[in-house]
Amino acid sequence: MRAVWADANLSEITVQDRSARDDRFELRVLYASGRFAVRQVLLSVMDGLSGLGLSDSEKANIELVLAEALNNVAEHAYHGVTAGLVELRVRRFPNHLSFVIMDEGHPMPTGEIPRHDATDTWTRGDLPEGGFGWLLLRTLARNFAYRRVNGRNTLAFEIHFDRRVRDS
Repeated sequence: MRAVWADANLSEITVQDRSARDDRFELRVLYASGRFAVRQVLLSVMDGLSGLGLSDSEKANIELVLAEALNNVAEHAYHGVTAGLVELRVRRFPNHLSFVIMDEGHPMPTGEIPRHDATDTWTRGDLPEGGFGWLLLRTLARNFAYRRVNGRNTLAFEIHFDRRVRDS
């Protein structure tokens, strides 16, 4: 489903509970990327997930992953741009939550998700400026997919649990 993009001057976070049936949970958040937008989005999303019976550690992991991913959009995709629209979709499945983040900012520099991981080694003077966030993301989430189509970035990933996520 293609998103309907709002005016780039969107001044508030739009949250829609798109759950069409009692057995389905889907949350959609549309917002203008900006200096303090990620914090407000995190508060809105975590509030939206409150009825799923997530443990404190599951909530902390979700918030950490989303903070890193959404801050990457703000810092890199929209680098040098005053503001741009971002859409976040969250869907519940029996044992995991699925996340999709879409933006119209700059593409990933190599056209793909950074590849280094915990087995990569650097000398103290040769540490890269960034990329450690991707190590964190890969530790807490899985099944990452990135694509850029028609000037639009889409990053998808999942956070899995050892039990069923409760119906809201």
